[in-house]
Amino acid sequence: MKILLLKPPITLPKQFSGINTRFSQPIGLGYIASMLEKNGYDDVKIIDTGIEDWKRINKRYDGKEYAGMNFGDIKKIIEKELPDIIGITSMTPDATNAFIISKLAKEVSSDIKTMMGGPHACAMPEETLMEGIDFVCIGEGEYMFLELVEELEKESPKFENIKGMWFKEDGKIIKNEPRPPIENLDELPFPARHLMNYKKYFEANKYLQGAREIEKRRDTIITSRGCPFNCVFCSIKISMGRTFRPRSPENVVTEIEEMVSKYNIGNISFEDDNFTFNMERAHKICDLIIERGLNKKISWDTPNGIRADRVDEKLLIKMQKAGCKEVVFSPESGNQYVVNNLIGKKLDLKKVEEDARICKKIGMKCRMFFVMGIPGETKNQINDTVEFAKRMKEEYCVEPMLFSALPYYSTDLYRICKENGYLIKIDKSSFEQALIGMEPMISPPEFTPEYIARVKKEFIKDEHKILRTVFERPLDSARAFILHPKHVLKYLVKKAIK
Repeated sequence: MKILLLKPPITLPKQFSGINTRFSQPIGLGYIASMLEKNGYDDVKIIDTGIEDWKRINKRYDGKEYAGMNFGDIKKIIEKELPDIIGITSMTPDATNAFIISKLAKEVSSDIKTMMGGPHACAMPEETLMEGIDFVCIGEGEYMFLELVEELEKESPKFENIKGMWFKEDGKIIKNEPRPPIENLDELPFPARHLMNYKKYFEANKYLQGAREIEKRRDTIITSRGCPFNCVFCSIKISMGRTFRPRSPENVVTEIEEMVSKYNIGNISFEDDNFTFNMERAHKICDLIIERGLNKKISWDTPNGIRADRVDEKLLIKMQKAGCKEVVFSPESGNQYVVNNLIGKKLDLKKVEEDARICKKIGMKCRMFFVMGIPGETKNQINDTVEFAKRMKEEYCVEPMLFSALPYYSTDLYRICKENGYLIKIDKSSFEQALIGMEPMISPPEFTPEYIARVKKEFIKDEHKILRTVFERPLDSARAFILHPKHVLKYLVKKAIK
């Protein structure tokens, strides 16, 4: 059985600045590959088509631009490998590229089977099947993909018993029984990093492609799955469930040791949605990092955000000692009513401020994520968020980041907007393009998308990343200009006009 696991190229926003910020190792595909290898399937390849030709920008059939290998070269890879099955992962902004890859595979050979997983497939399984994908993975894919491969090897395969999988049979969509979440994540082998082109990731990072710490080789780790909270705009529960499932501290730190010893990783991003949910466990992970001397070899951060009510001064000091250089908190709003009742975060903003004060006291770099434009939010409440973010910056040296609320498919926010006619981007293409560019697209009675864009612009003023970079990292700015001069100039001109 020959297996090819693909990550599609990256769709670019309309206002592309020349700096791509979405290059990251496909850890999900890495887990699937390692599970296959563990069970005797050694003809497995992972190809991240975005990173393989990361300097290149192409135009799609619909005029949209994408970064990475062009589809002609991707088809040549499929022709060369001639796999029995292709597994594709994709978020919504790149889903069209994933569908194109599936169609290319069928052009090469109708015998090639395709399976798609990831956030978009979980949120839109029927659409995914209608786009020509043979199988859809809803939920965690390690055991599901293995069971599918084992079934395909049989003379008369039957797919109805593979939990969590949807497929088409005689034109009818078959929805198999849901798959329970994996209870013991320690039983999973570490991601197959040896199948990823790490040289390309590190090369791209040096050219200002969104690396959080370009001086060191960077990688990501996921130490837990599932989120018990219910934020209105979050889609993670669709793919990973509501139950917090942690890996053991020993298992986590052993993987970190492997990342350092085998791949010379110096900077690690903990991509959990709830890294500190169990504070005792977080303490233990830090203790083991220190005991094994890894804090002298790595630095790390929590880019997805941690809850402010799941840390205290003791834990933040321990994290810092273990090598943590930056924490991210996600209060989402500066208005307590919005946080609790419109977003559903149930988080005390006083605790957020207390953690900001602690971070400043101990010298820990801190960022905060805020979201504006939730239906029901008033202009005064939006102003509360702006003022809160400003105060966090002025008093505690926090780096605040303001975003427009994005109604991803199958979230409660999307349902609310769809049911009430609040979306201004109705057709699929413009909707997904707006997601890529993080453009305001929600228009309830309380405000307009233009108002949200104006508030955001006023807040950041001239602090656009590409402009800050000119002053902070001139060498990297020159590299970005050399790489994509047309796009950089076009972006700057548009910003100047606005």
